[in-house]
Amino acid sequence: METLRTARNEFKTDIALGVLANLEERSADMAMITPSGEKTHHITFGGPPKSLTRWSTNLALNWLRTTLEEVK
Repeated sequence: METLRTARNEFKTDIALGVLANLEERSADMAMITPSGEKTHHITFGGPPKSLTRWSTNLALNWLRTTLEEVK
């Protein structure tokens, strides 16, 4: 989370989104920082390990999309 905070401050963005995939555990951690706070999600994946990165990235982008829709 600290790396994400640093990136958000360095690039002066309103929202920062990060994904860390763990192929061995077949899981991923996602974090989002917005003006209203910080949120995290831990997800597990039952599919083929090489699909984990794409799957977790798509979930994170969908999370960003739904968060932006809530702001409107």
